[in-house]
Amino acid sequence: MPPERIPNAIDPQLEARIWERRRRFAAEPFQTDGDGYKLEPAVDYDGLVVFDFADPMLFGGGAVHAPDFLRALMQLRIGPCERLCDFCGGVGYIGYSLLSRRFCKTLCFVDLNARAIDAVNFTARHNGIENLVTTYVSDALDQVPENERWDLVVCNPPQLLPRVQTDKDTVMTFDPEWRLHRKFYSNLKNYMNPGAHAVVMGARYETTAKTFQPMIEAGGGRVVAEIPAKDFRGAEDDRYFLVTQW
Repeated sequence: MPPERIPNAIDPQLEARIWERRRRFAAEPFQTDGDGYKLEPAVDYDGLVVFDFADPMLFGGGAVHAPDFLRALMQLRIGPCERLCDFCGGVGYIGYSLLSRRFCKTLCFVDLNARAIDAVNFTARHNGIENLVTTYVSDALDQVPENERWDLVVCNPPQLLPRVQTDKDTVMTFDPEWRLHRKFYSNLKNYMNPGAHAVVMGARYETTAKTFQPMIEAGGGRVVAEIPAKDFRGAEDDRYFLVTQW
């Protein structure tokens, strides 16, 4: 039986198919020239080609959510801006989608996974935009230089608390005791230009703005809005966007 909490779920039948595929891939590891980390073209954002890992088990969901980040920002009337940071950026779907649509002039990616940052850099080289992209391998914001300043931060972080012993994926899915969120919000103000916004995705069945409001206010920010995320049909789904100002 699939677990009760299904990221990106649309309906129960789709849930079952997703988890059946994950079970099958786990039982029979995906092979692509012997290297699941091989980079392959994944999406084309108005001519900007983003690369992702060949192994589908390494997909973090950024391509699913990237269009909705743009919709949400337009709804909120936030941006365009000079410099944008994609925190927990993975291979860069969300940040690159916004850059391709001229939503920012320069782009910064922060992620704990060095392989993901390698993929971000590969995409930048392939598209000839290395001069527009800065990357950091960092535990939260700990390794980001103090002179970095952003006008907008977008983030698709791990959104669930672990419940059972098998909930061990702290890279893409689980944030034990909200440690990553706490570290992020406690230091974010140091990197934000005055009045800058952060738009962070969350899971509606797990949290609300009130979950993180004490962390945000302790770090010097304030909650501006909590709006529903929407799927490709325009229907509200099981995610939301938490909007803060710093």
